[in-house]
Amino acid sequence: MKFKKLITTCLALVLLSACSTSSPFKSLTAGPCSGEQKQLVSAHISSQISAISKQDWPLAYSFAAKSFQDSVDLTSFERIITRSYQILINNKEITFGKCQIENSGFFKRLL
Repeated sequence: MKFKKLITTCLALVLLSACSTSSPFKSLTAGPCSGEQKQLVSAHISSQISAISKQDWPLAYSFAAKSFQDSVDLTSFERIITRSYQILINNKEITFGKCQIENSGFFKRLL
């Protein structure tokens, strides 16, 4: 179970960096996320995982960070998810834990 959470969290962190740079994200200070940041981060993760569970690869890929897309093409992305992250495809429900800002990035625990 811990491994499942770790994999999901790690994938979410890698793909999360594509979040908007609108006002709630302009100045990131280490510490807990604001209420607005929590909501936006949760919506971003939920949307990507929903697309993955529907196997809508182009949509799921669109949520990935530009830097991730620059190094991993859509076909490779699909292969990575289907081979290593079946838990995201078979996902029934996501529960969000705390949201923390560290090193100018978001860390959101998924349960």
